[in-house]
Amino acid sequence: MAREHQTASQPGGPDQLASIEFSAVDHVTDEQRDRATAILQRRTDRLPLGRPTYWDTFEPVLRSAIDDSPVTLHVLSDDARPQLVKASQLAEAVRRDDLSYQLELGWWTSPFVANEVYPQRAGV
Repeated sequence: MAREHQTASQPGGPDQLASIEFSAVDHVTDEQRDRATAILQRRTDRLPLGRPTYWDTFEPVLRSAIDDSPVTLHVLSDDARPQLVKASQLAEAVRRDDLSYQLELGWWTSPFVANEVYPQRAGV
């Protein structure tokens, strides 16, 4: 059964970030199983991200991995980054006192059972 997630904005509109479709598969490969296992081992670090020392080598590999997919990669130029920092700081300040945002953040980041890929209450 496929399900599609749409933003609260108009589907397909300029504010829509993504559409995701899930469907059952007949066979799970070892690679897919390894990826699912890796999800349980990952950790999120919300500290500021710097340019990786290996970026010049990694960027072409990353771009080639998405060549035949609907994914698009945009890399900001170094002179655009200060504007992104300001936008990020503004968003942080606005969300600091946004109760609905804080409640949703707590909902998504709360512990979940190890055999769940996402919190069951997320309703995906």
